[in-house]
Amino acid sequence: MKGWLFLTGTPKQIDDVMARFKLFRQREANGTVEHVLEFFLVGGNGHALLQYMGEKANPQQVANDIEQAASGRTVTANGGLSVPVSF
Repeated sequence: MKGWLFLTGTPKQIDDVMARFKLFRQREANGTVEHVLEFFLVGGNGHALLQYMGEKANPQQVANDIEQAASGRTVTANGGLSVPVSF
């Protein structure tokens, strides 16, 4: 899709990155990987700040949120397109 950017690596590299976020890949019976559409903005302290609803996420809003977080400002949810995270 226009505006999408895919980052990838070897299966081991992907598993290593996912493990750092306490995520795992679930494989279907035919060997394909189940895809998760949500993603997170993670702060410098390693804690998730916002959760984005994959196909609804606005790339410009995500970029703005990243800039806000990087500058130390508080990042807030964006009208249902992202939600604050509390674990």
